[in-house]
Amino acid sequence: MATVLEDILADLTTTLAGVTVANGYANTLTTARRFDIDNSRADVDPPYAEVSLFRNDMVEERINGIVSWACEIEVGVWALHNKTANPESTDAYIASLMTDCARAILADRKRNSNAKNTILGVTEKVDIVEGYPFQGFIMPVFVNYRTADADFTQAY
Repeated sequence: MATVLEDILADLTTTLAGVTVANGYANTLTTARRFDIDNSRADVDPPYAEVSLFRNDMVEERINGIVSWACEIEVGVWALHNKTANPESTDAYIASLMTDCARAILADRKRNSNAKNTILGVTEKVDIVEGYPFQGFIMPVFVNYRTADADFTQAY
């Protein structure tokens, strides 16, 4: 059985996979996947998202055996700006991707009933190589959730 944290990470990945024009977004992410050191940026077509756990901290332990957690998850979105398909400026294109991802993530702040809240941090634009059209951003996602002290598979 998966832990609540794994369920939250899976939910975020699935949520980002739903960012498509067909679902009402301005852009389509070709892939959403968990970060893996063996992943290559060359093996998928941009734009795509990678979800990565950055930090997970126990906030407080309650007397009744319920533990509160706060985790920070990094969502990295990488794009190659195709001016033929998207004639706007690269800045506008990246901002549009940011908006789509934020809208998708905040549509379910409870992460499929596994979390108490989801909050977005300050998103930072990332240039892979200056002057090269492959760019992206890192969007920190903070999720608060609770589990039993001895059973991390059950959300409270």
